[in-house]
Amino acid sequence: MNKKETIYLGIGGNIENRYNYILETQKHIEERIGEIIALSPIYETPPWGFKAETNFLNRVAKAETTLNVNELLIEINEIEKNLNRQRSKDGYISRTADIDILFYGSEIINTPNIEIPHPRLHKRNFVLLPLNDIASDFIHPVLKKTIYQLIAECNDKGECRRFFYAT
Repeated sequence: MNKKETIYLGIGGNIENRYNYILETQKHIEERIGEIIALSPIYETPPWGFKAETNFLNRVAKAETTLNVNELLIEINEIEKNLNRQRSKDGYISRTADIDILFYGSEIINTPNIEIPHPRLHKRNFVLLPLNDIASDFIHPVLKKTIYQLIAECNDKGECRRFFYAT
């Protein structure tokens, strides 16, 4: 049997019913990647790196998977495709679903296809704040600092507030 690895995934989106897309993304992660063992609260944040009319909803999932990194990336791309994510060659655009691999255990991976830990996570409050809610003491394997320490050093001034969904 394959060894289980603990992973952290950033989940976000800002098109159509953002909240439902977050829930659908989580469902697909459970079905295709592995058991989600912790979920951060959802945060609402402005777009990062581009302009858009609608803010993003973001959260972090901690999961266990038996997939290797390449299999994980394939499954993430399939989930995003199934949730109608569109990509642009010109940079960031609005999207229904976005899944980023933040950490794969404590591994450091740098290939043409993927870089783990995510190379910009320490610069983004919309990743750090939800990550801190479920893994404040996790040590970034490259920067050798806890998530809590990275928040203290982050220069991101974008507003990041907890999102409450009213039914």
